[in-house]
Amino acid sequence: MQTHLLTMKQVKHTLKGEIECLRGELERETTGREEREEEKKREEEEKKREEEKKKREEEEEEEEKKKREAVKREEEKREKEACQREREALSEELGARDGRWRR
Repeated sequence: MQTHLLTMKQVKHTLKGEIECLRGELERETTGREEREEEKKREEEEKKREEEKKKREEEEEEEEKKKREAVKREEEKREKEACQREREALSEELGARDGRWRR
């Protein structure tokens, strides 16, 4: 009976050690999983911020492009109007000269 009791105590002690070992392993696994999940979440948030930043930059570039195009159209319009005024002035001048020569 003494031997049996001693054996049972040894088994109990061994099982306690195994349980502690398994608890430690479980804790490490849980901690590792939580850390991986947190890292994944941080990466996803960073990716989202980068995508939003890129989208804002693209929108700003598009706005700048539209502004440049509007300025260019306005400049072309002014140049066209200036050329038209110059042609009209030359036409009037030529008409006046032609009238003087015909007299």
